[in-house]
Order: sequence, then C-alpha cells, then structure tokens
Amino acid sequence: KKPALLSNFAHALLSRFDVTNDINDIDRAITALQDASELILGVWNPLHGEVSQDESGLTRVGLQPIKTLGKMLLRRFSIRGKLEDLEKAIETFQLAIKTHSKECSVCLSNLSAALGKRFEVKGELRDIDEAIVSMQHSIEISQEDPNENYTSLNNLGSFFGLRFGCSGNINDLDCAIACQSQAAERTPDDHGMRPGCLNNFGLVLLKRFAHYGQE
Repeated sequence: KKPALLSNFAHALLSRFDVTNDINDIDRAITALQDASELILGVWNPLHGEVSQDESGLTRVGLQPIKTLGKMLLRRFSIRGKLEDLEKAIETFQLAIKTHSKECSVCLSNLSAALGKRFEVKGELRDIDEAIVSMQHSIEISQEDPNENYTSLNNLGSFFGLRFGCSGNINDLDCAIACQSQAAERTPDDHGMRPGCLNNFGLVLLKRFAHYGQE
C-alpha cells in the first residue's frame, strides 16, 4: 500500500502547486514518485541512474509512477531550466517505453515532447529526428479516435517545421503542412487549441510560399 500512498501524496502536492505555485511542492512530489517507483519496481533509481538488477524484472504495474515522474521532471525543467531535469525526464520516458514493449502511445508522446525541448536547448538534429519518429509511432499505435488526435498532429507538424528550419528539406515542410492542416481541420471550433492550430497552419503555408516565392 505504501507505493499507492506515496503516489497519492505526490498528486496532492501537484494539485496544491497548481494553486500556490510553490516549487517546493514539485520537489517533494518528485521525491515521493521516485520512492513509489523504487518500491514497486525495485530495480531503478530515475534520479541517480542506478540499476540494481536486470531491467527485465520491471512490470507494468510500476509504469504510472514512472510516467508521472517523467512529466514532473519535465515540468520542473520548464520552471527552473535545469538541463539535468530534462535529461532525467527523457531517461524516465525511455525506461517506461522499454518496460511497456514499446507499445505505450502516451509514453512515446511524452518522450517526443521531451526530445523536442532538448532540441530547442541543444540544437542537436538527432533529437528532432527521434522526436518525429516517436510521435509518428505514438499516433500509429494510439487507440484514440483519429478525429481527436489533433494535439499529436499539431506537435508532429511543429517538429517537422523545426527540422525544415535546419535541413531546408522541402519534404519536411510538406509534412508539416499536412500535419497542421489535419490538426486544424480536426480541432473542434470551440476548443481552446483551435486558434493556435490555425495559426500554426498559416505559418507553415507562409514558409512554403517564401521557399517557392509563389502560391
């Protein structure tokens, strides 16, 4: 029962953080999730990178604390900007994917987002390449209604746009336009994301116009 109690405690701290914005609550939530993961899995310390036995001993029952831990590390990175949190978030999502036989759509989407952020920080093309592959796989295996995957399509389109900015490969720009077009089309009119999706679609169209110098 202790892992469940620790996980619940972490979620309570995160709920309070949403109200108070006290970063100490994020710190304590991460520690609690780390402890919960260690108790459930008994093999890995995400914050110190220590493996005490074969990773094949991991079970899916421990995935939720690990996935939440990765999200919280990513969230703390967005607040403090410490690269260590981003690196550990990526490691955490990668372990969750390995544990889940690479068939966890949410894990792949989270990993893709983290890799995209690291690309923005470090500018290494391999990160955006991996972010695109991970998001594509996430969309392929997702059980989500295809008409409701506009968030994933919007993110994938953004990644293609970022890679086009580095590679200049028109195929990346065409893929970005295709993704953003679908995202804009599928986002409900009353959804908060719709203005952003339409804006992103317009921007990539302008990029293609600038590239060709014609409509």
